[in-house]
Amino acid sequence: MRLIFIVFISICLANKTLVILERNEDQQKFSQFIELLKKNGDEVEIINKMTLFQLFENGEKKYSNVILLTPHYTFKKVSVKEFIQFIDNGGNMVITLGKKYEDGYKQLLYSLDMEVDSNGSNVVDEKHTVKIGEFEMIFSNNVHNNQNIFNQRIQNILFSGIGLYLPPSPFTSSLLKAQDSASTSLFPNVSFAQETNITLVASLQARNNARIIVSGSSLLFSNIAFDSVIEHPSLNLIKSDNKKFTENIIDWVLQRRCVIRMKNIHWEKINGVKEVDYDHQLVINDTIKVNVELEQLNQGNYVPFNVDDLQIEFKLLDPVIVKNFKRIDNGKYEVIVQTPDKFGVYTMIINYRRPFLSYLEYKETIPLRTFRLTQVDRFLTGAYPFYAACASMAVGFIVFSFIYLNQIEKKEIKQD
Repeated sequence: MRLIFIVFISICLANKTLVILERNEDQQKFSQFIELLKKNGDEVEIINKMTLFQLFENGEKKYSNVILLTPHYTFKKVSVKEFIQFIDNGGNMVITLGKKYEDGYKQLLYSLDMEVDSNGSNVVDEKHTVKIGEFEMIFSNNVHNNQNIFNQRIQNILFSGIGLYLPPSPFTSSLLKAQDSASTSLFPNVSFAQETNITLVASLQARNNARIIVSGSSLLFSNIAFDSVIEHPSLNLIKSDNKKFTENIIDWVLQRRCVIRMKNIHWEKINGVKEVDYDHQLVINDTIKVNVELEQLNQGNYVPFNVDDLQIEFKLLDPVIVKNFKRIDNGKYEVIVQTPDKFGVYTMIINYRRPFLSYLEYKETIPLRTFRLTQVDRFLTGAYPFYAACASMAVGFIVFSFIYLNQIEKKEIKQD
């Protein structure tokens, strides 16, 4: 009964998003962004930073996604530790900053393998600055070119905020960087964040497939940035691509896209020594066939996912065998592999990790034993040279003994 209740609660709370604003009036300021959150019929709850709320209820996540659209949240009502716990439980987050932000954001970003520029700093770029209403904003077309997350050409993104720094990590990526001419207002001679470009918007996908977007600007997601036309001497009049950029990263962070899964994983022995009734373990040098299916989420439904680089590993301490799967049908894969020739407890691993796609990992412990006496051939083909050596030595010994003894008898006869 408890299991049914938990499943029911999980279904009810699926794709529920919490949006935390600076003030209630900001709903109008970010109305187009909020509509993107509701695009697939997802439930969206909107509160201001002073409202009491909880991320967990009865030990379960209350929301699937949390959007922090305020750089001034104090983390007193819900602590940084609780937000980290939310991510550890598979929750997705969008975090936005500004020129000034609360100190709690530094601690939160540090836990996500990211850092933020000094409080009060600002990204400036004299060559790529435009006036948008009351704001001075820079624009950049330095967008990450990965097709998984951005499936269309995007350029000229308006930005007004602070820079980010991404230490080397396999889990983080820069989605939007400033142009080469950009710097920070506090340290104009130092290119903060990266050696060449300042990171403006970053992403993280955790080991548990929780997804996080961090933007140094909340204005990037505002109506004014979505609707603005960029007037600059280096460009013709051109509409900003902030809305297209936001739509792509929101679909990614809310796990509407780039979600893949494995199913129907099955392996069977197809060749090797004959099994005995009381022991169904694999034996060294057995041949097994492994089958698996891959699917990708597409517009709310899972469809076959085709790749050419899916691999299987047999690992003891280090990978002993690594072999590619062969696609036999749409989204279906097969590999025939011979188990290692050394006995031990191995781990069979199917591991698929690619940028911006869900991490897939399947592990199964497989003990390999040596041959039993009843499973070993009486005469081994590979041992024929040794058999011949023993036989020739025995024949040679008999012949030598016969000749030697015969010679002794002849000598005794002559002496007599």
